[in-house]
Amino acid sequence: MNILYFFEYAPDPQRGGASRLTRSLINYWDKERKDFSFYCAYLKKEKNYITYFKDEILLDLNDKIQFTSFLDKNQISIIVYQMAFSKEYFDYVKECNHNNIPIITVYHSMPGWELLHIKNILTHTSWYQAGVNGLIKKILLPLYLKYANKLIQRKNSYIYKGSSKYVVLSSKYIPLFKKINNLAEGSKLYAISNPLSYPEQTNIDFHKKRKQVLIVGRFSESEKRFLLALKAWKEFNSQRITNTWELIIIGFGKDENIYKEYARKNKLNNVKFIGKQDPLEYYKKASIFLMTSAFEGFGLTLTEAQQFGVVPIVMNSFPSLHDIIINDFNGIIVPNNDTKAMCIALTDLITNQKKREYLAQNGLYYVNKFSVKNIAQEWENLFNNFKKWSQE
Repeated sequence: MNILYFFEYAPDPQRGGASRLTRSLINYWDKERKDFSFYCAYLKKEKNYITYFKDEILLDLNDKIQFTSFLDKNQISIIVYQMAFSKEYFDYVKECNHNNIPIITVYHSMPGWELLHIKNILTHTSWYQAGVNGLIKKILLPLYLKYANKLIQRKNSYIYKGSSKYVVLSSKYIPLFKKINNLAEGSKLYAISNPLSYPEQTNIDFHKKRKQVLIVGRFSESEKRFLLALKAWKEFNSQRITNTWELIIIGFGKDENIYKEYARKNKLNNVKFIGKQDPLEYYKKASIFLMTSAFEGFGLTLTEAQQFGVVPIVMNSFPSLHDIIINDFNGIIVPNNDTKAMCIALTDLITNQKKREYLAQNGLYYVNKFSVKNIAQEWENLFNNFKKWSQE
């Protein structure tokens, strides 16, 4: 079976979750399934990208023959379309797919995130930053959101109907996707969680853990809301319980200066901005992990943290969170937007090593339900729906 993954950017694992989980699955299948071969097509490529596919192609949207020839040459059996948010790219794939190869679309976020994202951008942007068009949208926000919702529904329904199967990241998202997109039926919907990013860990030496709280993610306030975490950290510091802990923030993006300026103004000298880094070594050292996202499809950094005994404190902002975290068993869930509750949870874990290690041990065990082996099997079950087609 020859499977092609379609991305906008070449899937460098440093770019984000979809790329990391794809690499994890392919590394597993390369060892376990000699009857599978993997290919990749993408529209943009960054420096230092190292491929892990049998063959790949950098596409030009104006050249359809190029992609059609690549599909034919490699006898592609299934296309995994990773860009569920783009109708333009989907149309390109459909137009090049002369042999009607099955297309599995993957929706890598929480259903409804687009509207929430638009609302967050407009409500968190000052009038002088928004410009004339943005200002009009802010004034007419309810009407604009209604208009935007119709466009989003139309796009999602179109891609859903044009796909052979449509994957969401949690079973909780199936009824939500149907409701938000006003679908009469959902027979093509299929739920598969993200796999673990790293090999399974069996033993963590908690005595080697440092007094570090960790944040990992893209510097985008409308999505990740790191200012909420910084405010909780400021509240924690104001209690003067200890001055030996530090907050480590790994990531990059357009709002980096906003976060650095907030830390400077509030004299948060125990905050370190690391930049774009592989977070692996930081997971190994840290004790606590913070997540304040406005939405997530799955929350891959949560399972990454748990793999290395880092206890998550998470704002309750997306349904699939409850697939990963059981409150006070393998992490702590606090009300959405509540920095005071996050500060209380932080204080509790920092001052209670026994509880911290209890939650970490439980997380280390519980997270293995998302092992690459388990998730790969779910994907194989889905691929088997098209086995007859690939043999024709």
